[in-house]
Amino acid sequence: MATSSARSWSGRTKAATTVTEIPDHLLAEIFLRLPAAEDLARASAACVTFRRLVVDADGSFLRRFRRLHDPPLLAFFDRDGFHHALPPHPSAPAARALAEAADFSFSFFPNHGSWAVQDIRDGRVLLLRPGEGLQPQVSMELAVCDPLHRGYLLLPPVPDDLLASVAHAATEHKPWCETFLLPLEEEADAAFGVIWMVHFSTRLAALVFSSISGQWQAAASKQWSDLFLERGELNMVSSPIDRDYHRRHYAYGCFYWESAEIERKELLVFDTLSMEFSISDLPPGECLGVR
Repeated sequence: MATSSARSWSGRTKAATTVTEIPDHLLAEIFLRLPAAEDLARASAACVTFRRLVVDADGSFLRRFRRLHDPPLLAFFDRDGFHHALPPHPSAPAARALAEAADFSFSFFPNHGSWAVQDIRDGRVLLLRPGEGLQPQVSMELAVCDPLHRGYLLLPPVPDDLLASVAHAATEHKPWCETFLLPLEEEADAAFGVIWMVHFSTRLAALVFSSISGQWQAAASKQWSDLFLERGELNMVSSPIDRDYHRRHYAYGCFYWESAEIERKELLVFDTLSMEFSISDLPPGECLGVR
């Protein structure tokens, strides 16, 4: 009887140790197929081997995992503030922890009451304070905040030469300006970018700030006439036009804006890889403004 028990215990011990003998590349493939990030966290806590595989030195495994799994919905932010997911939503526990840990009132940011939220992406919030003078949108101030770690960075002002390159056209038409965060490569987890887009009646311009260089640089500039000439719309190139695009979207490295003119089923496109503007037609059967 004792011999039988010893054999049984020995078999269980051997079976238990064989899991860690699976090659790392196969373990990685198994972990990549776990359904959610919390499952991965539990697996990585099982032993040192698993944790070392998941939290590798260069972060390559976690980047692969994020590419294969959409991030969970934790909360949304609107004019009334921060709203986290509630039960029975599956993300409710993590959302509650985020709400308790982060400061979305921005109390850590000096004079936070005079700044307005412009965009939120990758855990960062872009804040704007209009400047003074005849063109407050052009002379604005920008800051990027991290509500979870209660940190912030005041962006430097746009250099005068870059400002002059886009501001001179403001005499003919009050510019419409938009600022938003730029998604960067996953390898640059601690880095971020900010795009400042200026829309005049005759052309578009975009400037980009990189947290890596700490500087603004000209990214793109395009005459409206050139955009329509490329599409063969010769009747649109003879005089200045006031185009209106709104509802910004982002997908696969491009920002998209919908045309405000219902009869024109088109999108204004800004490619963040080539840093170029273009206009694209909607696929057949699609309709703007319908959700």
